[in-house]
Amino acid sequence: MFPGPTLLAAVTAIIERALNHALELDPAGQQALLGALEGPVQFHITDPMPLTCSLHRAGNRVQVRSQPADEPALEIIGKPLAFAALATGDSSVFTDNRLAVVGDTALAHQFQRALGQLNPDWEAAMARHIGDVPAHFIGKRIRSAVSWSKQRSVP
Repeated sequence: MFPGPTLLAAVTAIIERALNHALELDPAGQQALLGALEGPVQFHITDPMPLTCSLHRAGNRVQVRSQPADEPALEIIGKPLAFAALATGDSSVFTDNRLAVVGDTALAHQFQRALGQLNPDWEAAMARHIGDVPAHFIGKRIRSAVSWSKQRSVP
């Protein structure tokens, strides 16, 4: 089964470290995001393979788990590009139905606004783990894919 538990643990650890590093550098964004994590927020990636992970508040930090939450306060379902768009502050991912919400839609919009307040340097966070050149390559591809996703969703 792909991805295996080792790869999944590595990916969630990278996301967790990058997110917490961004939060440490942005106290206002940290308060907004932690305020939106009233309970676990679960993400279901539907394509190209089903994958579930969840965000949990752990004091002044965020914990990313590779397992479904027992009782999530919010579930967000969609494709990887839509999640990348959400992470980069795209305010139309819910209204364009690129992401589906199960649970409190007001909490989903609060979570979206909190993410929009963050201004992290994801490439720098990835570069610490995989190097500058691969991180820049991946970052450029993600930005391009998010831009393409926005253009495709406009009627």
